[in-house]
Amino acid sequence: MTVVVSVSAATPAAPAAGGALADECSQDFQKVTLCLDFATGKAPNPSKK
Repeated sequence: MTVVVSVSAATPAAPAAGGALADECSQDFQKVTLCLDFATGKAPNPSKK
């Protein structure tokens, strides 16, 4: 018996204005990480940073 398996991973193409989008998402990501401990229940209050 012969078994053939093909696995491929495709990455989506970056948009033309990828730099601006990356900057915008980077700023949002920094804001989210400040509240991550609170959001996951590891801290009683959100960070004041």
